Amino acid sequence: MYRLKRKSGLNSRVLTISTDAIDKFKLLNLQDSEVVDLKDKHKDVVADFDHLNIQITNLISMFLALSDQKANQVMKVLAIYSVYFLPITFIAGLYGMNFDNMPELHTKHGYFYTLGVMGLIVIITFIYARRKQW
Repeated sequence: MYRLKRKSGLNSRVLTISTDAIDKFKLLNLQDSEVVDLKDKHKDVVADFDHLNIQITNLISMFLALSDQKANQVMKVLAIYSVYFLPITFIAGLYGMNFDNMPELHTKHGYFYTLGVMGLIVIITFIYARRKQW
């Protein structure tokens, strides 16, 4: 797309510069209608290239907007996953420390209680995200 835009811009500049050469066709003793037709065709081609430049710019902008939208969707998914795993990571990090005075460490099923709390947090987070329609 950028290559096409560059070529179109170059052609548009060449056509704009050639306007002076078109005006010199009057010196060739051509009929006035032929010179006017040539000028009209030249203006049409310049207008076509200007329109092409605008369309290419719009296409490039649309492509960039779509790629930004895809990146935003990926970031949204990553943010949702981090919402799920942040509390669990906190609990796992807390229990990963070498504290001996946590009451759950000395109970028979303390490990399973902790896993249950982690699962409950994930379920509550899931329900909250669904209600907010994330």
